[in-house]
Amino acid sequence: MNEETVQAIVSFLVYFSSGLGYLMVFTFIYIWVTPHAEIQLIKNGSTAASVSLIGAIAGYAIPLSKAIQQSQSAMDLMVWATLALIVQLIVFFALHLLIPKLSERIKNNGLAEAILLAGLSVVVGIINSASMTEYL
Repeated sequence: MNEETVQAIVSFLVYFSSGLGYLMVFTFIYIWVTPHAEIQLIKNGSTAASVSLIGAIAGYAIPLSKAIQQSQSAMDLMVWATLALIVQLIVFFALHLLIPKLSERIKNNGLAEAILLAGLSVVVGIINSASMTEYL
């Protein structure tokens, strides 16, 4: 194995582990700020909680992948990953304003609300990702 290949593998491991770390941080923060207990609801078989959570995670992972692709340093990645996290939290709180009992409906396995939240999270994640640029 040549030196370039070793460097590429090390770079991959750094960015991949960083990406997983940011994904875990996002998931923890998202679960912490939402009024409904996603993990417990999922353990109890709630499809709505599962759909809404995986939508939020996917909505974050899309811009996170773009941040990994374009970042030139760990600090650069941290800035973009944090911005993507903030955008996804705004999505949840904005939809919560439009549907005041959103969390209560998800607690009661409201699939329509969960699908809307998941879909909106992914759509905004795609726009968030496309909006990330190296230039101001």
